[in-house]
Amino acid sequence: METFVIDWEDGKIGDIGNDCMISVDCTDCLCKTHKLANGQPDKRFCTYKHKKSGLRHEVGLSILTSRIVWTSGTHLPGVYNDIMIFRKRLIHMLEDGEHVEADNGHVGEAPSKCKIIDKSCPRTRDDNGRIKARVQSRHETINRRLKTHKALNTVFCGSIEGHSTCFRAAAVMIRLAFESGEQELFDVRECDDDLNNELAAEPCGL
Repeated sequence: METFVIDWEDGKIGDIGNDCMISVDCTDCLCKTHKLANGQPDKRFCTYKHKKSGLRHEVGLSILTSRIVWTSGTHLPGVYNDIMIFRKRLIHMLEDGEHVEADNGHVGEAPSKCKIIDKSCPRTRDDNGRIKARVQSRHETINRRLKTHKALNTVFCGSIEGHSTCFRAAAVMIRLAFESGEQELFDVRECDDDLNNELAAEPCGL
């Protein structure tokens, strides 16, 4: 029986020499309010995205195949911002000369390790702006799909370790649903196929 896991090596499927195969982003999920001994909220759990207690996960998505190839978490959002999480583990997975697509939260590692998805960023080439916008849209779609699972779209009351297990399970289920054809991952398949063709024809990456 085949075992389905989140596999970093899946990000290399279809690689023809591109230097950027993965898009990376973090997403926050709500959790119960954690308090200090004095009764005050524990700011380590504070997420600016929700203004409440939360837990943060890093997600890596294959640009060519749209598979989730990386998850990292759970992280405390009041302690670790996006680039700190990236520097903990994922940056060490990259080969020499390899980059990831990321948002402005990773600008501190641009251009050496990250290519920033932001047209206003001077490190982003204008001729690739449309492709970059599509990559970002795909990743946002994945984040939304993750939160269709109840454990991730409601206030989680279990342990931090339990949230990590739920998040990875949701990631695997999304991959299975997509690969089995049970779900359309993106709204406009024709446009996404065009994007895959453009990316495959871009051996230098984005």
